[in-house]
Amino acid sequence: MTNSIEDSFKRGIPKPEVEVLDIDLNHERKSVPLPATTGQEVQNAKLVFIPSITKIFAPAFAEEGAKDEPTPEVMVNIEDLTRESAEFQQMFDEDGKIKKSEKFFTRSQITEFCRTNQSLIRKGGRSTLFPMEHFVAFVRFTDEGQLIIFASQWAYDQIRGDHRVVWPQ
Repeated sequence: MTNSIEDSFKRGIPKPEVEVLDIDLNHERKSVPLPATTGQEVQNAKLVFIPSITKIFAPAFAEEGAKDEPTPEVMVNIEDLTRESAEFQQMFDEDGKIKKSEKFFTRSQITEFCRTNQSLIRKGGRSTLFPMEHFVAFVRFTDEGQLIIFASQWAYDQIRGDHRVVWPQ
């Protein structure tokens, strides 16, 4: 049995009969390392996220032959933030549109984080947000325990409630 990255991707997301724990952060910040990426992890997004949904709502994650620049290992912060929190509002410009961030994730980093840190993805129909260069990626579990991803340029006034946000340090 080999232990390659491709083999670990083939194992994919948990099946519905596997319990995926929902870690309650109690509005505390948690920091975890995100391993270096080769830039090719995005090619395995279809094994991490539901492919048909990904193609419609996050087509950049479904492109054949997609590739990102390699990235070094980074520490990431995970927080549950309310819409009214200062940290959450910093994601938006004065017009309420998503800001282009200097610290953002690549598609490969998001794919790898979601593959290896599923217990940190929000459950119960709520999203976990990942800032990208010009978008925000919203990741959540379906009722069947599969991951879906949306990429959007949502405006501040379109977001309701609280969300889990993953930030690169």
